[in-house]
Amino acid sequence: HRLRKLGILTPELLYMSKKIIIEEYIEGGNLYSMFERKGDVSFASQAGILTARLHKAGLVFLDNKSENYLVDGHNQLIRTDLGFIMKENSVFSRSMDIASFLASIMDLSSSRYHTIHNTFVRAYMNETGKSCPYLYIILRNIMALALTSNRVNTFVNLLKS
Repeated sequence: HRLRKLGILTPELLYMSKKIIIEEYIEGGNLYSMFERKGDVSFASQAGILTARLHKAGLVFLDNKSENYLVDGHNQLIRTDLGFIMKENSVFSRSMDIASFLASIMDLSSSRYHTIHNTFVRAYMNETGKSCPYLYIILRNIMALALTSNRVNTFVNLLKS
């Protein structure tokens, strides 16, 4: 309920045990796939706003990859994979959230990556009224090497950053 109050939509939890979590099915695809198919980059703005709202509430996702956002049939972002959410407000943890999102898309084409990066960061800063935590760039670069599916694009984007 706390996430909904922040404007962060999540799938409905249908069942949970010590070993199994079953959430409602959201028709649509994940945000990374949409970006890969040349979908609307304004979703990067939505992700930046949702990340900023969580940070303003003193929480972090810690695993804020674009794959952990679903785009539903109403063009709303739905945040999944909530297992790592925690109450934390350190520069490092906020930087990890921003870095994991940006690292997860770093293997897109250079112009696409930079447009999405700038859109996300601008939306985050507008929502928080502050600049992004400074560690995100270093963490993004380290994480990108582990998350990449296209090493050439990732290296080009690293060199241009």
